[in-house]
Amino acid sequence: MYWLGGWQFACLDYYRPPERVRDCVVAAEPYPPVLAALVAEIERRARRSYRGKDLPSDWQLNTCLVNLYGSRLDAGKRVDCARLGEHRDFEPGPVASLSLGERALFQFVSRGAKHEPTRVISQEWLADGSLQLFGGDAWKKRALHRVLRVERKGGFRFPVTVTDFETRRVNFTFRYVPREHLVPFARLAEPAKSDVRGYVAELARGSEFWAGQLA
Repeated sequence: MYWLGGWQFACLDYYRPPERVRDCVVAAEPYPPVLAALVAEIERRARRSYRGKDLPSDWQLNTCLVNLYGSRLDAGKRVDCARLGEHRDFEPGPVASLSLGERALFQFVSRGAKHEPTRVISQEWLADGSLQLFGGDAWKKRALHRVLRVERKGGFRFPVTVTDFETRRVNFTFRYVPREHLVPFARLAEPAKSDVRGYVAELARGSEFWAGQLA
């Protein structure tokens, strides 16, 4: 995964507004021009569909998570790990998702009481070039979502250099984080800075932006 715009500590369960927002989102490098133009068009579409409490007054898609889906090499064998477990997006406002590569089965689900099975509310196949936009309490608060599986039928392979990993789908997920929650790496408080210092150092090996953060 890789972050643009704002990099959240989602894997550490830090960012859960409004209660948990301090030292949770690192200001990341800006969108490249082609992506910035695409985001502007997605924002225009979202504003035609969402209003009131579902669209904060200063809402914009200012953070992007880039996820790679594929298989990893383990003891000489390819292990498929192209899926994403059920979860919620806690950021306010609509979420947009752009899919490239193989089709992915995306589901909205409802988790029942203890020992009850998860119930599928809605599902769709996200094909190459698909744009998905969802918001509102019904889909963001009362439902979870997941990527159940990614096909292999299209023959997609992306030349992304990740050690022992083969990418067949790339997904860009755009969200909104209030500007006051974005913190430059240099201004992060401990222990948050320690948590991510190694990752930032790795990014700095191939990025002038991140190298500047460590200077």
